[in-house]
Amino acid sequence: MKRPDPTNHDALVEGIISPEVVSAIFSRRDEHRFAFAWHRHTHYELTFIEASAGTRLVGDDVSPYGPGDLVLLGPMVPHTWASATHVSSNRATVVHFHEDAIPAWPESASLEPLLDAAGHGIHIRADYANPIGETLRSACDRDPLQRITTLVYALAQLAGMPPNALRPLSARPASQTTAPLDPRVERALAWIDQHHRSHIAQADVAQAVDLTPPQFSRLFRATVGRTFTTHVQATRIATAAQLLATTDNTVTDIAFASGFGTMPGFNRVFRQHKNCTPTQYRHARRGPIDTPRKPASEQQESF
Repeated sequence: MKRPDPTNHDALVEGIISPEVVSAIFSRRDEHRFAFAWHRHTHYELTFIEASAGTRLVGDDVSPYGPGDLVLLGPMVPHTWASATHVSSNRATVVHFHEDAIPAWPESASLEPLLDAAGHGIHIRADYANPIGETLRSACDRDPLQRITTLVYALAQLAGMPPNALRPLSARPASQTTAPLDPRVERALAWIDQHHRSHIAQADVAQAVDLTPPQFSRLFRATVGRTFTTHVQATRIATAAQLLATTDNTVTDIAFASGFGTMPGFNRVFRQHKNCTPTQYRHARRGPIDTPRKPASEQQESF
């Protein structure tokens, strides 16, 4: 398997603190909100959302998320989860592990396709995700050896799932370099996350990060893998999808609350991204996401 250089595991890992020398770190996050923190690191990561709702960024993918969200990330995949302000209880189990956490057994070869695919980020369908997520959560209080065996068990379960249970997220594979992400792009993404519900222009964001529009356009596309306009549209659609699933607001109210100026434009872009109408999406998604339903006028904050 082709992997990024693992010689400096912790150089780019944010917020991972362990008093032990271990191959896998199990941690619980229980916070008022998940703050926007677009980053990448040399660990694999399994994130299980126990309670939260908002927008997830993985590579060049922007999607809504809710309780039961389980994602496997390979090393160096940029990511963040962004919680909505009306969701005050945000809990997650997060597992970071190195490749050397996988036993060097012949049987472990069956995990290679899964770990390779994690370079794009993998979303696990909710009905398959919940049992694995609960297993990971319960392992947080066990000793290190039991946590490793739980991790291997979880990965084996994922590797044995049918193809329709696993969805690749990013069209771009993870970078093979461990160079830090450009902080100007991180600031631009955070700016878009904060302001996309109103009219924004590329020139405004470029100015906010001290770049000319042409410089910003080149840097943004090279780093994120999509144009500024496409990313803004995807962010607005993710916000609209989250509101369709978790509020009783009308489709028209949600369109404008998500940053769209016209209903025809909203319907066209929504269908392009979701292959269905907003109403069809709401009918399909209302059941699985059981977060409190609040007015669409409440904005999102960001993880």
